[in-house]
Amino acid sequence: MVGKSHYLLLYFCILSIAAPLEAHAERTGYSSLSPSEELDLEQAVSRVLTHSLTLKSACNDAQMSRHQLRQAQLAPNPVAGYEVENFAGNNRWKGWDSREERIFCSQQVETAGKRDYRSQASMYQYYAALVGYDVSKLVVLNRLSRAFIHVAASQELLKLAEEQASIAEEVLQIATKKAETGKVSFIEQTKAEVAYSDALSAVDNAKVELNNSKKRLSLLFASACPDFDRVVFPFYEIKELPSFEQCLANLCNQPEIIQSLYQTLKAEKSWKLEKAGRIPDVTVEIGYKANYEESNRGLMAGISIPIPLFDQNQGNVKSAYYEMLKTGDLGRQLWLVLESRLSISHEDATRAYLEAKRIKERSLPSATKSFELAQKGYQEGKFEYLDVLDAERTLFGVKERYIQSLVNYHTRQADIDYLNSMTD
Repeated sequence: MVGKSHYLLLYFCILSIAAPLEAHAERTGYSSLSPSEELDLEQAVSRVLTHSLTLKSACNDAQMSRHQLRQAQLAPNPVAGYEVENFAGNNRWKGWDSREERIFCSQQVETAGKRDYRSQASMYQYYAALVGYDVSKLVVLNRLSRAFIHVAASQELLKLAEEQASIAEEVLQIATKKAETGKVSFIEQTKAEVAYSDALSAVDNAKVELNNSKKRLSLLFASACPDFDRVVFPFYEIKELPSFEQCLANLCNQPEIIQSLYQTLKAEKSWKLEKAGRIPDVTVEIGYKANYEESNRGLMAGISIPIPLFDQNQGNVKSAYYEMLKTGDLGRQLWLVLESRLSISHEDATRAYLEAKRIKERSLPSATKSFELAQKGYQEGKFEYLDVLDAERTLFGVKERYIQSLVNYHTRQADIDYLNSMTD
């Protein structure tokens, strides 16, 4: 019984979460594509910016910091009080007419600029949260670009596998005819059958990988099942990258760097706030006093200051100081990490660009020509089956390397775009 109740509770929790998501989709005008439609990168970006839970969380962080800033700018509330004494006692204090009343109001006055430091620290925290949204958006878009590229590559690999299967089928037909006429042994026919079977298995594997890559892409915009048939991406279009020095110059405006700067400024203001906390605040009090027994009335005023005899906020000052040093070190470490990532990405992208260009201009034409000659020669009886098989493997190996070099180029280009992006 307990187990059933647990599953029912889980079911209703899922429904309560799913219903707002569906309503949000209706409000944002999200419409699914039919399974036969194409998905381009612009549509995918629009989807992920609308439905990414990571971006919604970052937006909530920014809103939270905004209200924390508003709270930090507020002054302490005044305190109102009422006191009465000298009543319900004995002798002259038996009744109510002998009472003494005090009505007062006290106000804490923050000293040493505590309110300003607190407001400035919260302001920089708010700025860091705003830039943090840009960081989250760039991270999500980078993941989207990578996933989109892998779907496009999977599509090309499927085409390649289908092309290889088609060629293997043609070779099998030729080998079968030759074996039936006695021109070649049945061993060559068997080898061709094995090659064709392997090619069909490669097609099946490519289809599975394509479906999996499409599912991974769909998850980025909160969709468990792909509602598109294929993606549209200029996979074979590449261009030479700008110099590393140009890319490095843009790194200064990268949102992670800006966010780190704001966090460092926030830590500095927090340290100054704790230093200001060594100076006690002053409490000013003013009120009205009435002695009904003697019929005397008058104002009263007072001031109180804590004596920092033991607690001088020394622990918090040291803690904030080392937090400031830590934040500065993390900022410098972040710069080194991003610079290293940019250097690696630029070097890998350049190498992938040169490799793809070399394969396209030299290796691929040579391998294609070699395979065509081998295939034609096999049909004419000039070459053995192994020559055709070797030329085929060489050709499709070159094509696979070409696709992989393009994947490396586009993914590294996406990383460079991330590192060279600026805040909105």
